Amino acid sequence: MKNEDYFALDEAIIDAIKSGRREFYEIAYRDAVDAEAKRLADGDGSRTEPWRIVDRRLQAMRKAGRIAYSRQSKKNPAGGWNVAGASA
Repeated sequence: MKNEDYFALDEAIIDAIKSGRREFYEIAYRDAVDAEAKRLADGDGSRTEPWRIVDRRLQAMRKAGRIAYSRQSKKNPAGGWNVAGASA
């Protein structure tokens, strides 16, 4: 699949993060993200689990600098996935 095929999933992931979902399970198994991941999994013919597609996209967007992951701490109470450059 080409990167253009993931546009809708990437946008759904960004929207989920912006709405306050920070942990993987909160992002992967809800609403538009889950539906789009299932659509992509059904369409690729490789029997890939939808959550694996979400995980791949999270890592690809992290490497591209669109999102970032941080551990929760006293200094950073908004740990988890965040949109890069956005304040928590």
